Amino acid sequence: MPRKSRIDRLDPELRKLLDKLLQDPAVSQLEATREVNVYLKAEGEDPLSKSSVNRYSQRVEKVGQKMKESREMAGVLINSLGAAPQGETGKLLNEMLRGLVFDVLLVQQSGDKDVSPKALSALALTLQRLEAAATVNVKRDAEISRQAREAAAKDAGDEARKQGLSSEKAQQIIDRVLAGNV
Repeated sequence: MPRKSRIDRLDPELRKLLDKLLQDPAVSQLEATREVNVYLKAEGEDPLSKSSVNRYSQRVEKVGQKMKESREMAGVLINSLGAAPQGETGKLLNEMLRGLVFDVLLVQQSGDKDVSPKALSALALTLQRLEAAATVNVKRDAEISRQAREAAAKDAGDEARKQGLSSEKAQQIIDRVLAGNV
């Protein structure tokens, strides 16, 4: 196992400072290195080299870029699946895992490879948990939608009454908003 880099071994607070400095577009890597080295010198530790800070910065940037690409890919896939943008990653993972389970079952049925009963059991349990999570997501989305309709209905009714509509007309507006017919 390779040894951790000097930066990976920094005190967590000092590493947070370095991360903050590297994210600031007004601060150069050289300035960030100098500032962190002031703290290291005060602690009697060896300074960081410019090249180690540069390698660390490139590594962090590469990970950040991969995360950004993953989010974008999730967004594209979720949109192509027709799902709402809420909980995109969870929904995408649900679809990907379903596909994986399906692929494993196809391999098992084709007889090309044996899939152990333990692996099938783990897949079945995972799929069960996945479906339960999907059900929870649907219920949560429905509850959020219901709460939003109720708040909108109350606001619409209050505004209708302020505008001088009768209680009966205001109630009709409330009922339409609650029914989603607005």
